[in-house]
Amino acid sequence: MHVATLQAGQQVGSWVLQQRVHQGHQSEIWKAKGPNRTVALKITTSTDWNHALGRESGLLAESQVPGVVRFHESEAGGRWMAMDWIEGVHSTVWSSNRSLMDIATLLQQLSHTLSLLHSCGLVHGDLAPANILVDAHNTPHLVDFGLGVGTEPVELRIGMHGTPGYLAPELLEGGTPTIASDLYGLGALAFRLLTGRHPFADVEPHALQWIPKANIPVPPSNIRTDIPLEIDAIVLRLLSRDATQRPKAHQIAPLWEDMAARATARPIVGNNAPRASLRESIARAQEGQRVQVLVHGNRGSGRRTLIDEAARLAQLYRVPTEIIDMDTDPHLDPISPQWLKKHPPSEPGLRLVRARKAYASLEEMGWTHIRVVPLSKPEIQTILSWFGEGLDRLDQIHQESQGHPAAVWAHLGFTEELKPINDSRLRLMASLSEQPRSIELLSRQLGISEHQLLDLAEPMLEQGLLIELDDGRYLGLPGHQL
Repeated sequence: MHVATLQAGQQVGSWVLQQRVHQGHQSEIWKAKGPNRTVALKITTSTDWNHALGRESGLLAESQVPGVVRFHESEAGGRWMAMDWIEGVHSTVWSSNRSLMDIATLLQQLSHTLSLLHSCGLVHGDLAPANILVDAHNTPHLVDFGLGVGTEPVELRIGMHGTPGYLAPELLEGGTPTIASDLYGLGALAFRLLTGRHPFADVEPHALQWIPKANIPVPPSNIRTDIPLEIDAIVLRLLSRDATQRPKAHQIAPLWEDMAARATARPIVGNNAPRASLRESIARAQEGQRVQVLVHGNRGSGRRTLIDEAARLAQLYRVPTEIIDMDTDPHLDPISPQWLKKHPPSEPGLRLVRARKAYASLEEMGWTHIRVVPLSKPEIQTILSWFGEGLDRLDQIHQESQGHPAAVWAHLGFTEELKPINDSRLRLMASLSEQPRSIELLSRQLGISEHQLLDLAEPMLEQGLLIELDDGRYLGLPGHQL
């Protein structure tokens, strides 16, 4: 049953309504004035909702820890409740253009508030951006306990309740929020504040009802490059599909600011579809499957970068992972998959293999094949922009690198972590000074076997000092073409 329409100037209890600030299906929130203070007054617009608001007011009164909006009073019949009026904005409005450290500080405060709630056996139930108000002092306030769970038993909830994109996988088909689902919500909120999007923003809205159960999100540092890997790790662990793997709020509360001050890793750009396929493979392995993935492409094309990223994500989610390099492992034939066929994984988990080419026989056995593709000019432009480089060299770098990530990074001066250029490598570069040459011809000129030549060239290809041409049959210097 609906009640009469509320109007400014109307008296509700000891409060005078001033301004409606939110209108929902079953309740409204008003700014209201009382004898001594201004409050936020939540009022039901249907008597059918009085019980729910009465329950929420009782839970809010029970949840009075630092960081939770202060409760003042409620009407005995459950029609309204009064809370502190927070002069602030939603967390996503506040986070726009904020520094990483500002956001880390806010997340540290929120984590502390959650740890206090959870230690009392209380659950918020809907940690979405709109339920975090940030005041002028950059202090967050947790509001809206309508889906919360207190120390008293709650009725069984059928269907999905909460904010899509921030709901833990175990709540997508209904169920009661738990401490673990709050932690997932904190991870999704952190992802949103840090990157400006929620963890699965690249899918259709209806897919949010199932995709968190079937996949894992992209690392936040792929979207915002000043995020250290340690922050990645916290956020992704909070977003684990396995509720038992999510760290507790009291464990992460002291870490955010310290982790935000860590050095950042070199950003990974491009190959978005292959990387998404790798994340899907990790999710399948997490479900107990034996997943085998062949990542193939030329040397210096970024295979190792993609495999390292996938291995790091798999480790975060405690997925057993094996890495095999067909380019360098001496017991493997680099042109034959026979060893791989004879030695399948003995346990569920993820096997990642770096190879030069695809193998149809492995695809027929159910292997996932992922081909690494060169960086496009817009992706190289993104790298230059991230590092404050002008775009006057864009065409030159794109042409000379042919989109090979190692060569792009070499143009930007990232060579310090690679092997020094010794006499043998200088002779190899001298042999290529005028034009590309075949592997066969170079091995004869240098007096070494083709296998020794490839071992010699490997770090230079990774460094971007050399490039492969004609599917690896020729070597050349950046800018060479056949």
